[in-house]
Amino acid sequence: MIDFVKELAGSRVEGTQIPFYPEKIKGYSEAELDMIANEYNLEIHGQFKQLLLQMGRCSGGLLWSYEFYLYGKTSPSGVLNSWQQDMKQDAYFMSASGVVDPIDNKLFVLSCENQMDFYYLVTANRDDYVWSYYDNDENSFKNTNLTLLDYLKRNVRYHSKQSVLHGFNMEAPKIYNNMTGFLV
Repeated sequence: MIDFVKELAGSRVEGTQIPFYPEKIKGYSEAELDMIANEYNLEIHGQFKQLLLQMGRCSGGLLWSYEFYLYGKTSPSGVLNSWQQDMKQDAYFMSASGVVDPIDNKLFVLSCENQMDFYYLVTANRDDYVWSYYDNDENSFKNTNLTLLDYLKRNVRYHSKQSVLHGFNMEAPKIYNNMTGFLV
């Protein structure tokens, strides 16, 4: 079993100014995962399951809602409930090369980088790979060949390095809201 907290905390760049609260990290229970799977039309298994069990309720600051839809009470309610249906009705998304049916393949929208690069788990595949969709001229949906853990470690390394270079300026009251899961 992967220790996501240890792996992601170990990916933080020394000197980062991004706060980390290991005492706040909390996962969902198995019963809650069953509810989540039913509510959002997902297959929860492998690394995705381990992530949710270990830190689905709160990332402690390892992952933040400004990229990861899994966290943040500021996320619009119902986004994940209707997301698969909305994507299936989006002609531009559905015309992307390599795209799969979001409902049948039980897509989970994981994150968005640079407001154009979206990352997904194709949970019906029952593997650990992250898929990408670039909302630009490329208009493609493809396997990144990164596992969920590899993708998350890359993200933590990048953002912690950026904070060394540019600082971190989120105010204390917003911090907790941006690392709190809202799936249940």
